[in-house]
Amino acid sequence: MTLEGGCACGAVRYKLTNTPLIVHACHCRDCQRLSGTAFATNIWIEDKFVEPGPTAPASFRLPGGSGQPHDVFFCQRCARRYGAATTRCRGRCSCGPAHSTSRMR
Repeated sequence: MTLEGGCACGAVRYKLTNTPLIVHACHCRDCQRLSGTAFATNIWIEDKFVEPGPTAPASFRLPGGSGQPHDVFFCQRCARRYGAATTRCRGRCSCGPAHSTSRMR
């Protein structure tokens, strides 16, 4: 399975080259705050299966509800947030399925 996605303006792109480990709806306070709603839908996948596009995303670090650092990735041009990683989950990252330009099957 291959999925492609990115930000709203198209400046930041990525390709997922394998099946995600899990797709889930996270209801933690961090995801609620970042999504502006009751939950965030996340695709968890191992870093080695993520091929970044030519434009690197910007990022900022937040203290997560667990106290662990939480890195949030976004496009500097359109400010669309599309991914995150925590130090607890080394080697894995998450991205939102809403950013995918491919259909999940």
